Amino acid sequence: MKKFQMKHSTPISVKILVVFACSYLSVHYAAGQLKYPQPYLQNNNEGLLYDVSFQYKSHYISGLLAIKKEIQGYHFVLITKTGPTIMDFIITDKGIDWDKKIEALDRPIFLKAMEKDFRTIVLSSLDKPKKIKRLRSNLYKVRKVIRHKVATDHLERVLSAKSKGLINPFKIFATYLYKGEDNIPDQILVRHRLIKSKLDLKLIKQ
Repeated sequence: MKKFQMKHSTPISVKILVVFACSYLSVHYAAGQLKYPQPYLQNNNEGLLYDVSFQYKSHYISGLLAIKKEIQGYHFVLITKTGPTIMDFIITDKGIDWDKKIEALDRPIFLKAMEKDFRTIVLSSLDKPKKIKRLRSNLYKVRKVIRHKVATDHLERVLSAKSKGLINPFKIFATYLYKGEDNIPDQILVRHRLIKSKLDLKLIKQ
């Protein structure tokens, strides 16, 4: 006895819906409206230099901060304006590798808070788009080492980022300001809730 296989045809309404969805996505991807925000150092091979002031409780530091994305991670070097190095470290996916740090602030609670601050500064949580969820237009939830809620402008440049969590008394609030149309922040300001701490970075044009 021969076996017959029944062929199921796709309803016309479903076909129309699929065609419409593909057309909609192709148009909006082409217009750049469905792109996720990217770390501003992603395609920067030269690195950036910022004039920085850093306050943590009664401690105050100012100087020049060089930032560069390398194979290992994000490399930070903080020097005084007269030359000596204050801090030198690399932030990786697993943690922070120190070459030099401030002895007076060499405490676990401070070092952990500073790692989160500098991860927020370079927006390292945006490195892997699969960890990003669009909440609504120009607002994203990012889950990586730190959980962030990120707001962007019409060019998908990050305007603000704040850390998330059910129990997070030391929440981070960061803002990013731009003067031109490029994606490099001209100023970055990071502050905390419940801690007298502030990082203010101003871009030095090279």
